[in-house]
Amino acid sequence: STYRGKKRLLIPYLDTTGHKVATRYRLSLHGPDRFRWARGSKVHLYGLWRLQEMRPEGYVILVEGESDCHTLWQHQLPALGVPGASTFKPEWVEHLNGLTVYVWQEPDQGGETLASKVGGALPEARLIVPPQGRKDVSECHLMGDDLARIVETLVAQARPWSHLVAERRDKRAAAAKEL
Repeated sequence: STYRGKKRLLIPYLDTTGHKVATRYRLSLHGPDRFRWARGSKVHLYGLWRLQEMRPEGYVILVEGESDCHTLWQHQLPALGVPGASTFKPEWVEHLNGLTVYVWQEPDQGGETLASKVGGALPEARLIVPPQGRKDVSECHLMGDDLARIVETLVAQARPWSHLVAERRDKRAAAAKEL
């Protein structure tokens, strides 16, 4: 479709029953105005219509954005997308009940924000830190990495958000005590 004479990618958001609940548009690859929500759309997790097929896996990887979901799905890995690092809502946790949740934490402020938002609502969510020199799953795929093996390794190393927060707090307390 087009918007103000420019092409845009239409991204439908479906609920767990497959009904369209929102539409997001990708307007460009870079810049502050890359995405827009269609009028009347509310923010949702991306990929909910695939949730039932993910449940037998016992886990899900939360990633920032829709394209990383598609990359993980191509590699037969269960994923849901958060449409922006700061948009995770506590009420979404109900969709994740019974699943071990892993959060792909990109190595930037957005990654910190996503980890904090998800961890605040779901303290046992486990953080995945990408390999050195990689930002997200799509970059791993494009660089020719064995994404399934990388995810397997990272999942094995992942630690709950609550443990990482406690360690940071303990380090700050120790540093303050030294002063």
